[in-house]
Amino acid sequence: KEHYKIVSPMGGYVDEVDGYLARAQVRYQDGPADVTLLYQRQDMRLPGNAISNDFPLGTPQSTALGLTVTGYTDKDYEYSWNTPHFSDVKVDQGTLKGVFQTPVGKLSTLASFRRRTTEYISELDFLDDGTVNRLRALGNPLPTLNPFTVNYQDDVTDTYYADINLSGNWAERVNWLVGLEFLRNDGTNVRMQDADPGT
Repeated sequence: KEHYKIVSPMGGYVDEVDGYLARAQVRYQDGPADVTLLYQRQDMRLPGNAISNDFPLGTPQSTALGLTVTGYTDKDYEYSWNTPHFSDVKVDQGTLKGVFQTPVGKLSTLASFRRRTTEYISELDFLDDGTVNRLRALGNPLPTLNPFTVNYQDDVTDTYYADINLSGNWAERVNWLVGLEFLRNDGTNVRMQDADPGT
């Protein structure tokens, strides 16, 4: 867990990195059979957008926002956001591997399932309501700025993989292998934008 003390009005740190990786494995071996089952999970919170405001008075950017009386620049290591930004990535993966010695040859199998889930929250205006109110009290109109505009994004990707093959040796002169392989990806993505003022 680490951060560089980039704080937001909501508390906590915008650039926080926190998480873990856990792995468990079991193996069964008996005669011609050798089977290994592996499961691992990763859960990481990663930094979201690290955008700092710098709108000097009189520049096209400040004028477009409505900063006509004063400009605005964020303090170092502080971000004026209403929303605690973060990107959370979870990965679950299970793998089954088997090797079986048969009279015909060696039968090998590998099957795995992997799910990656990403949740991302980002603010679109980069100013909290307290900062907007202070800038308006100084005479800046800020006519189109809504300090509660937030973007939520969630995606899930499932990956299925399977491989089975039979290999052997013929007359001690020719190595052979036959098999099948399967791969499939399924993904869903949801994006929602919230611009509800005052809540």
